[in-house]
Amino acid sequence: MSSVGDRFEAFGSDWTATPLARTVGPLVEAGDRIVAVKHCYGDAYRFFEKLLPRFGVTVEYVDGSDIDAVEKALPTAKLLYL
Repeated sequence: MSSVGDRFEAFGSDWTATPLARTVGPLVEAGDRIVAVKHCYGDAYRFFEKLLPRFGVTVEYVDGSDIDAVEKALPTAKLLYL
């Protein structure tokens, strides 16, 4: 994990679901939205699709190669997962 300013954190996509849950879980709460690339790591996808909805967190998937789509999705996102 590395800090990218006072509003964002950067995380590697090769983490397994447990460390991902420990890292992302405390950063989000019910009503929050995460933006993630469409083709993210499989364990991350399962975490986003199976666990986070139980806590009221939604995930929007965008094409990571489409900068405009990423920028458009970011303003109301709590977290960006690349």
